[in-house]
Amino acid sequence: MRQRFQALILALTLAGAGGSAAFAADNAHNSRNSLDWAGAYRGTILCAACTQPTETLVRLHQDGRYLRQWRVEGEIPRIASKKGRFRWSEDGGSVTLSDGEQFLVGENRLILLGAAANKNMLTKEPAPEFAGTRWELTEFDGKPVTPSDHPAHLVFDAENSTVSGTGGCNRLHGGYSLAEPDGLKFSPIAATMMACAYGGELEFYFLQALGKVAQFRIAGEQLTLLDAEARPLMVLTAAYLY
Repeated sequence: MRQRFQALILALTLAGAGGSAAFAADNAHNSRNSLDWAGAYRGTILCAACTQPTETLVRLHQDGRYLRQWRVEGEIPRIASKKGRFRWSEDGGSVTLSDGEQFLVGENRLILLGAAANKNMLTKEPAPEFAGTRWELTEFDGKPVTPSDHPAHLVFDAENSTVSGTGGCNRLHGGYSLAEPDGLKFSPIAATMMACAYGGELEFYFLQALGKVAQFRIAGEQLTLLDAEARPLMVLTAAYLY
């Protein structure tokens, strides 16, 4: 049945430069109720408001929220972002973001409708792993962290048992150790001591909290660091554009 449904989703015809799609909808088995669609999708697309193909990431959440990020080139390249909500089409085959752009939802891919056929696809990222992923701080002490051009983040190196990143301003480096099933301890973390025009207060508490970490949990694209009493200290989210 799954193969039959995938064939229906992928049997579409992209018409001309507009990239409009025609496909057969199966109301009993559609993208919304048959695919594992939640997650992060990345690729280079030519959106309606773009003057050139742009590296883009769209993250769809089960509760109807989305995060869209795209790379802005210039003298100082940066990552722009926008949050909002999306809605499903009646046939369960596509989603429309609150900024108006519509994506056909297929197996591990999003296809931007109305874009050129060779610049319209985002591919789903695999589930992040503990080591090798850039984990950006998105929640601290139970409160969401305001998005920043310089987010605090951690990257774990399994081969050397080291961790690196920033606290939002200063670079940091140290070691870590794991214990079955979900124990995590940091060795003393060293950080540079630059004067910071941004993020200094949060960085202070962030570095302090790392010393209290005793456990970790990974659920989807989120890494939660907890203390010895299993109380959450912070939540970090896998980042794909940076």
